[in-house]
Amino acid sequence: MRRLFKIGSDRHNTGKVVFSWHPEGNFLASAGSNAIIQVTDRNGGIVDEIPMTSTAPILDLAWDKDGENLAVLQEGNSIIPLWGLSNRRVTPLETNLVDPTFIAWSKTGPQLAIGTAKGNLLIYNKQQKKKVPVVGKHARKIVCGSWSKGGNKLVLGSEDKTITVSNESGDTLIHTELKHVPLKTSFSKRLSHESMDDTVSANLGGKSLLLLNILDEDDDPMELTFASAIPNGPCRYGDLMHYEWFNQNMLIIGFSGGWVIVVSTEMNAIGEEKYAQQVHKSRLTTFTFNPILRRVATAGADGVHVLDTKDFQEIKSDYISLDDLENGKISEVKWSPDGQILSIATVSGNIYNFLAKMDTLYATYGSTVCYLSSLREISIVNAKRRTRAVEVTLALEPTVIAVGAKHVAGGMNNKVYYHRIAGNNSNSHHSNRRDNNSDMIVNEQEYISKVKEVQLNANFAAILTDAKVFLHLIEPGPNSQERSKTFPTREEGSFAKVTCIGLTDDFLYYGTEAGAVEVFYLGEWVLLAGAELRLDSAIKAIYPNHSGTRVIVVDATNQIFLFNPVTGGGVNQSITRFEDSPTTFSHILWDIEERNVINIFEGKFVHSYVYAPTTIKGPMLIKLGPVEISTEGGVALRAERADLGSGLIVLLAIAGSLTCQNMGGHLTTLYHPFFDQLNNGASGLESPSSRESRALNGKSSATPAMQRNRFCQSLALLKLEDSWQAALDLDKREFWLALSGKSMEMLNVELAIRVYRQLGDAGMVMALQPCMHIEDKHLLGGHIALLFSDYHRAQELFLMSTKPITALDMQCDLMKWDQALKLAHNLAIERIPLISIRYGQQLEFRENSERALRLFESALNAVDNEGMGMCPEALIPVATSGVARCNLRLGNIRQGVRLAEDVDSKVLYAECGDILDHHKQYAEAASMYLNADNLERAAEIYVRHLVKLDKTRITEAVGILEKVTNSQLNSTFAKVCMAANRYEEAAAAYGRANDVDKVVEIMLRQLDKVQQAFDLVRDSSSTEGAILVADYCLEIQNYRGAIEFLMMANKSEDAFKLAQSHNQVDVYATLLGDNIAGEDALRVAHYYEKVQDFGQAGKFYALCSQYQRALKLFIQCGDREIDSAIDVVGKSQNEHLTHQLIDFLVGEKDGIPKDPNYIYRLYMALRKYDDAAKTALIIARQEQDMGNYALAHSVVTETIRKLEEDNIRVPLQLRTQFVLLHSYLLMKRLIKSGDHAGAARMLLRVSESVSKFPQHLVPILTTTVVECQRAGLKASSYEYAVMLMRPEHRPNIDPNLKRKIEAIVRRRATNTEDVTEDLSLCPISNQLIAESNLTCPTTRDALPMCIITGRHMVKDDWCFCPNSQFPALYSEYVQYIESEYKTALKAASGQDNDDEGKFNSPSKRAQAVAMDPILGQNISISDLTKSTPEEAVKYIQKYNNVKEEKPKEESNKNKKESAEKMKNTANQPSSPTKKQTNKQ
Repeated sequence: MRRLFKIGSDRHNTGKVVFSWHPEGNFLASAGSNAIIQVTDRNGGIVDEIPMTSTAPILDLAWDKDGENLAVLQEGNSIIPLWGLSNRRVTPLETNLVDPTFIAWSKTGPQLAIGTAKGNLLIYNKQQKKKVPVVGKHARKIVCGSWSKGGNKLVLGSEDKTITVSNESGDTLIHTELKHVPLKTSFSKRLSHESMDDTVSANLGGKSLLLLNILDEDDDPMELTFASAIPNGPCRYGDLMHYEWFNQNMLIIGFSGGWVIVVSTEMNAIGEEKYAQQVHKSRLTTFTFNPILRRVATAGADGVHVLDTKDFQEIKSDYISLDDLENGKISEVKWSPDGQILSIATVSGNIYNFLAKMDTLYATYGSTVCYLSSLREISIVNAKRRTRAVEVTLALEPTVIAVGAKHVAGGMNNKVYYHRIAGNNSNSHHSNRRDNNSDMIVNEQEYISKVKEVQLNANFAAILTDAKVFLHLIEPGPNSQERSKTFPTREEGSFAKVTCIGLTDDFLYYGTEAGAVEVFYLGEWVLLAGAELRLDSAIKAIYPNHSGTRVIVVDATNQIFLFNPVTGGGVNQSITRFEDSPTTFSHILWDIEERNVINIFEGKFVHSYVYAPTTIKGPMLIKLGPVEISTEGGVALRAERADLGSGLIVLLAIAGSLTCQNMGGHLTTLYHPFFDQLNNGASGLESPSSRESRALNGKSSATPAMQRNRFCQSLALLKLEDSWQAALDLDKREFWLALSGKSMEMLNVELAIRVYRQLGDAGMVMALQPCMHIEDKHLLGGHIALLFSDYHRAQELFLMSTKPITALDMQCDLMKWDQALKLAHNLAIERIPLISIRYGQQLEFRENSERALRLFESALNAVDNEGMGMCPEALIPVATSGVARCNLRLGNIRQGVRLAEDVDSKVLYAECGDILDHHKQYAEAASMYLNADNLERAAEIYVRHLVKLDKTRITEAVGILEKVTNSQLNSTFAKVCMAANRYEEAAAAYGRANDVDKVVEIMLRQLDKVQQAFDLVRDSSSTEGAILVADYCLEIQNYRGAIEFLMMANKSEDAFKLAQSHNQVDVYATLLGDNIAGEDALRVAHYYEKVQDFGQAGKFYALCSQYQRALKLFIQCGDREIDSAIDVVGKSQNEHLTHQLIDFLVGEKDGIPKDPNYIYRLYMALRKYDDAAKTALIIARQEQDMGNYALAHSVVTETIRKLEEDNIRVPLQLRTQFVLLHSYLLMKRLIKSGDHAGAARMLLRVSESVSKFPQHLVPILTTTVVECQRAGLKASSYEYAVMLMRPEHRPNIDPNLKRKIEAIVRRRATNTEDVTEDLSLCPISNQLIAESNLTCPTTRDALPMCIITGRHMVKDDWCFCPNSQFPALYSEYVQYIESEYKTALKAASGQDNDDEGKFNSPSKRAQAVAMDPILGQNISISDLTKSTPEEAVKYIQKYNNVKEEKPKEESNKNKKESAEKMKNTANQPSSPTKKQTNKQ
């Protein structure tokens, strides 16, 4: 609860305080130990202070039933002061009683009862000013009492342990003795008497509760006692502290032990405990019951707890702790009569007042809510931005409030105060800051009668009072009279009593008893004629949306309509009725964000609708509810209301977030069940489920069930773009189908196309694309209805559109020709002939020839209004054809044939042929088919009918069938020819029928065309034909042919037996080829082994995967089959076989080591590339030593390529060997092309390792000297010339060059310098280095060499040879291809000069080809692709730094030995039989 005000001890002094609420709850009277009566209003404002004549303690304060007089009971004072509320004066009442102890005003009359310590009683009638003393009412002190609500009876309790019931005059009616002193007495209606109280109850000394029926003297009193923990012990709840009646037959009882129980007083369950709970842990002091709120406030040592009597659950939010009471001990708690305020008195002299409930007053403007947060305080909150509340204090307790963009208003009766809101801005987002103008009253208005309703916008206020609307400026200016108006106007007459209003920024709406809704436009200050609405019954309420473009109207019968003022009240589509709406409801809210969502509130339920202004069915209001999506994409929306829970009033709806006010006046937020899965981040709000899904991983990661619900809710709310996003997350066909259907229904063609593209439905996409730009909604709706197959609605929409002819087009497309004919008579008579023809064709198909004939004839005879024929020239043959067909079907053969010949159409001829064939008119049918060039159908009639009837017509049939490819017809015709002994024609017919077997049989047996039969079987691969030919070959002892055709017939076993028996196995094996089956290969292998042809046997054993046997036989063949043996071992990948072959190669079998090339080949076959590389290096060096440089180059190149293909590191020695050999071979091409500088650089590279070229050492040095001299490298030329002059080399110098070399040596002084070499960027360090330098000067890494020039590579001019994958300079490779191609062209043409311009043309360059310098394969310029610098860097890293794969560990000693043997063999010199070639 919220603390309202406090009456402190500064006004009471410390000590016990007594207080009493005014009957209407407007004033609170209290008194403390200072003997001064404090009268305050509901907000704590001082009304009056009443000092007493003595300082004796005040025992009680009591208001009369009208609240006009306050009686004061003071200890020891015989005078009872009566304070008048109206005159603020004290009137002393002299009682002449000693020591009064009790006072109580009658609840229904003017009587005041005063009791004394002696047991005497005085009844004072304030109206008559009469005192009635009753002496001796009780023997001892009167301690308690109360008046009844009906019958005006008085019950008194005394220390003499009796209670009496008296009438208003003091006469005793009942006197009852008790066991204990009564502490409290009260009346109640327990026995269902309507007019008066019937039961007296009393608290008997805190031990038990007495119930006394005062209407029946014979009815004995009932005493209710409560269970004890032990027999005859005290009550386990403690002492009975307080009780109050609850409902008619229930009692709430509080005990000192902190317990609160509810006891039934019904006769059949009297004393039964319905509820028991220990509310306070230690002690309960007292409690008070609020019959309006149905709440109980219990006071104890730990504070005040509030229970809801609906379920007796504690309302935690209303708990009042001792801290709230400044740690004061509670002495008394009471509710105000209106149930809004709870007052708590403490022994420290304070009274704390808490606001428990207020009248629910609220108003909204956009996302701003203002509500009554205290009795005279309005709080203003922006529900969207969640700003802190701005509080505005009013000068009165309002009964109506309103809020606008900059103002808030509060009014009571006929008065309204207008306040400017602190920190306002033009966007109506209210700040929580206060300034000097905070809460400033800018206007104060009094109206002619009580204000019923106030509404504000940014500048205007609209007030409903006395069935009129007053519209005026909130802050009046100089010309404010010009900007004020009263409705209804005089022109509307006196009957137009206003019943409700609605104000937006631009419009004022008001409804009248006459059933009219008028629209006043503020911008032009006029009533909008034509925009009004007229209903049959009075207007009860109107709810415009925030922009004023849509209005919800409720009439006197509680029917609800949605009114569109844009289209006006005279148009049917301007008003849409709410279906299945509640008959009773409290209010209606538009959703601020979801602008088409409307919420109707019925108690704790909400009925929600979404408004679809544009659908295939026109404007629609769709009631929301749970949505189910079927597996076929069907959408089932179960319209139902949503339960929001009780005790809440919804003030505002923003994207499903409902801002509510609870019974305590506080705002809270809950989420609409139909919105709870939506992420409304765009509106600044987010549902709990959306937050939960986002919290899973810090982002949106909802479960499939949440995604499904999100899709369903978005679809129901027509948030189609949100549904699209949800469908993307779900990505299931049923959701896409559901979204496509809803998009079509809402005429959202663009989204529907997107969805169908997602579904892969190209047909729907193509069907919808033409509709994208249709602006006429009826026309668009018709097309959509057409796609939904709702043809009736489509026709209605088309006829309502700007293109009604579309309805006719639709019926024609649907072939609803009868409907089309009806529409054509009204829309397009010129189309009647075409529609008649189409209708006739349909009837003709249905075999209704008579009616079809009439329609065809009517099409031919159709005339317009002027008597002119309407059938177009193009349709006359069509209609005539229909007449011809119908005549034939009706038996008019001559007429039909004549008309068909007049039309002269091959299509018609074919149709007529079908009709005549059906009617068994074969001759005419064949003639028609021949006219239609349908030879097959004509031939069929000849073969099946005419030839059977007349054998002489076979010749005619032959001429037709020669042009027919139908197999069945030709086969049938061939049989006829065979029967007539016409074998040539039969063979030709069987050939056209693709019956090869029959053709072969006729050729072999009847026509003696043997070789043609053989060729035919070979070409056709016919199994049966092959068998026929094989049998024939056996008959003529052609065994080779028989074997061939048996194998063709898949009779390989028979073929092998025949081959064996006639020594034709070689033929059999040749015919099998390499694709031989395993069984056949094994059979042949056994044969060759048997005849000791081990090479052939091994080959076939390998083909059937018997590698062990194959290797053994190959080894037996010696050197002749080593290559085959290596292939077998490589294919088998078997260690044992590998060892056997290695033993053979190293000579362990025959003592003769084999050529190391075999070892290299074996390593390659076994994919042991490291060993292969080492072996290749050894072989290359041997070949190089023998002068076989091209062979050595080939071995090294092949090995490098294989290693790089398998991403295995290439050893540096192997790359060095390649560079040396390739530089040597490249030198020759450079010399030939005239590049002496390049050749000299290559020779210098080779000469540095000239010892590796022992066979050609002197020639290499000689060439080096010559080329260096030509290239200007004189120092290098001199250096190698001196080397040649050595004794060991001088005799071998070419005599033609010897004198020149000697001259170079003699001219030493002139040979001291070399020409500087061109520089280029190092691809690793980017430093300028000599082009022939192949080592990075910074990292000392090897640089890749260009295979065209021998220079190092450059990153920006890099490519790879497409054939060999070796690097080359792109520009040099292009130049190389062009140069080689030009040379080839010159050689081919025999001319010395080429047309340079012609060669430079793009077409000529595209034809340029040359052989690559590594593999010698053709390559063109278009094959080259320039590499990126990143690819170049990657290759350089691989060139130098690729990690070498770890060799697999040998599993046993034999592997190591085998490897050692292979290495030793590779290091041995080659076989002496090998010829050495010394070509340079």
